Amino acid sequence: MENCVGTGLFQTASLVNHSCNPNAHYYTVGRRLILRALRPISPGEEVTMSYTRGFADLNLQERKFKLESFFVNCTCEACAYDWPKLHELPQYNFRCIRCGHHGKDFYICHICRKRQAAESSEKSAKEVVLKRWFVINKEVDSAMDRMRTIELKSKTEENVDVVDFQALSAISDLLHGHLMMPCQSLLILE
Repeated sequence: MENCVGTGLFQTASLVNHSCNPNAHYYTVGRRLILRALRPISPGEEVTMSYTRGFADLNLQERKFKLESFFVNCTCEACAYDWPKLHELPQYNFRCIRCGHHGKDFYICHICRKRQAAESSEKSAKEVVLKRWFVINKEVDSAMDRMRTIELKSKTEENVDVVDFQALSAISDLLHGHLMMPCQSLLILE
């Protein structure tokens, strides 16, 4: 079983296509395959998983080579734009507050061509964007504190680990609402 690719046949899961930037991840529990969303998935959006390791671990050429055994020619965003590996990614990649997209320029959206802030000078626009991140960061810290408090309480009272999935979901929604891939913050969250 040296060249073993899989250990089960899951008919429904076999319908899920590959992406190097998947929105779902699978794992097995006993004889069951669990498919879990990694981020919010919009109605009508295709559910994808990675057949190999994703763009954060492998460069484009390495991914293409590994996908050959699955007869897959990936055209996901990570491949189309040759996204860098995790250690080369920016910490944050803000969404445009006007259209929801973002480009290579941190302060001007490449889709709607508008500044992330209405200020006329680039310096003023940068200050507004940084203040925006400060507010987001404060909200995330608050949610994380809430999770730690609940987790600590559950360990001392019942001696079991309990994760506050509502708090975790709130953190995920918050970050995905303000940030977009590729960036380290979202990859670490997933």
